[in-house]
Formats: sequence, C-alpha cells, structure tokens
Amino acid sequence: MRAPITLTQEKLEEITGYSRTSAQARWLMEAYQIQAKYKAGGGLSVPRLLYFQRAGISIDTAEPNEQPTMNWAALEKEEARPKPNLDFLETEGKAK
Repeated sequence: MRAPITLTQEKLEEITGYSRTSAQARWLMEAYQIQAKYKAGGGLSVPRLLYFQRAGISIDTAEPNEQPTMNWAALEKEEARPKPNLDFLETEGKAK
C-alpha cells in the first residue's frame, strides 16, 4: 500500500499538537518554514516528502528489488476492450 502524497489531518494534529488548521499552518511555518496550502474542504495540504525533508527525516521511497511490471494478460483480454462503433462510416458512404 502506498502512503498518501500529503499529510493526513490526523498526522498534522500529531505533528503540530494542534487541531485547528490555522494553528497547524502557523506551527509549520515557524518550525520548518513550510507554507501550507488550504484545501477547499478546509484542511491543510502539506506534501509528505517536503515535511520529511525539512524535518530531517530520511525515508526510502523505493522498495529494494521492486521493478515495474506490465500486465500483459489484461491487454490480451478482448472483452476488456470494447470494439469501436464505426456504423456512422457506412451510413455516411451510402449518402453520397
């Protein structure tokens, strides 16, 4: 499972010790010079990697031997891809 791109509200409360977003934003600015953006829903949007970088926390984002793989079986399934409807070409040709 991948971690979210931004810090969750619960993590922000844990990190800052505040539940109000304005207090969290002020704390982040004072402690790490992170200017948090306000989301439309009222919470803060703070990129996790930016927080980790400013806080001096090193994380390894890649799995050691993980290589991307292509799902060829999904591409080979005919029923997974709908056939295009080209009926309009036949009627257009007859009209001329």
